[in-house]
Amino acid sequence: MSAKELLDVYKRIRDRITGGVESFDSINKLIVKRAEAEEKISHILKELIPEKTTPNDYIMENIIEDLKIESAQHLRMSNELKVLIIQSKSGKIFAKTQSENQKSIEKILHKQYKELKGLIKDYDNAVADVQKEQDALKTVKTEKRDAQQKKIAKATDEAAKRKKILEEFANKSKADQFPQICNMFRDFDKSRLKNLQENIQVFAQMAIRLHDSDREGANRLYKKILTFDAEDRSDRFVQTTIDPRAPPSSTESNDIYGIALSDYRSDEVQDLQFSRGDRIKILNQHNSGWWEGEVESRRGTFPSTFVEIVGKKEIKQLVIGSVLLCVKDYKATRAGEINVLTGDLIFVDYLNGDRCQGKNLRTNDSGAFPLSTLEHRMFTDNVQPHPAAANPPAQ
Repeated sequence: MSAKELLDVYKRIRDRITGGVESFDSINKLIVKRAEAEEKISHILKELIPEKTTPNDYIMENIIEDLKIESAQHLRMSNELKVLIIQSKSGKIFAKTQSENQKSIEKILHKQYKELKGLIKDYDNAVADVQKEQDALKTVKTEKRDAQQKKIAKATDEAAKRKKILEEFANKSKADQFPQICNMFRDFDKSRLKNLQENIQVFAQMAIRLHDSDREGANRLYKKILTFDAEDRSDRFVQTTIDPRAPPSSTESNDIYGIALSDYRSDEVQDLQFSRGDRIKILNQHNSGWWEGEVESRRGTFPSTFVEIVGKKEIKQLVIGSVLLCVKDYKATRAGEINVLTGDLIFVDYLNGDRCQGKNLRTNDSGAFPLSTLEHRMFTDNVQPHPAAANPPAQ
């Protein structure tokens, strides 16, 4: 490796360190801005929630609940970005160590680069002086040629001297400082990239969880609205508006309750936490095993295995995940419903009050339909679910 080649290597190392530090700082600034953006999104979602709402407005209640959960998830991501990356103790220690290592490399590198560049310049100037004196020899008078020859010899000696000094310094730098600089540079760059990789992995995991939560929230809201019986709700509302003394519809008493078999704790905002013995109002049941319930005005989801259904409504628990016989025709009257005919086999995936969500195995249509269309005997007697329930049809 020549002296000029060594100088080029030193320059590339210097540029790589400078560019790497700039990239490192830029990526960390992006993470800071992302945390700020997530916090702003959380506040914006909260601001969407109206201060006043109509009592017992099922649709508005579920929209507000979804907004609260989504807002909490965005705020959680913002806080975790700050704690795990931006303000983490290990992150600050790494940044300080990296800064010190950068200064150490640049100090050695700058000294070698500066001295080597100066010696190369001195040698190039000496070579230029030789060429200058040789060019002058072409035009000098005969009586002055000997004197000019002496100038050429002197310039040549000086160039040889500068070359020797340059080669000695370059050889010493290659033997001593160059390996040291390369090792320090390698460790510096490797640790920088590794730290960035770890931080972005943490960020990506947070983003995945946030997106999954948003998708689950949208699915949860969709299923609730899908099983919402607008006609029934409207009939009851109109009835009580016209005559407040009128007795409530029979569907008002269809509440299902369960008793907590053990404590349930969760870090997820959308989950319902309770203690053993708590009486839980079951709002929605789903084949996934995750139900929605209410305890002391708190709503959320929980694993169905933590609760035992009590009272007459216990029969409804057997409907979920079963294939049942249709005993009454039903024609879909609104979007999201399906037609069922007497004799159809229906796989039940979801239950909300007296409304089911499932699949007609004859038509392969999926949607909502009344629970009353199914044969009660099949889920009131102590019978096993249909074998097809073990392998539910694709939705």
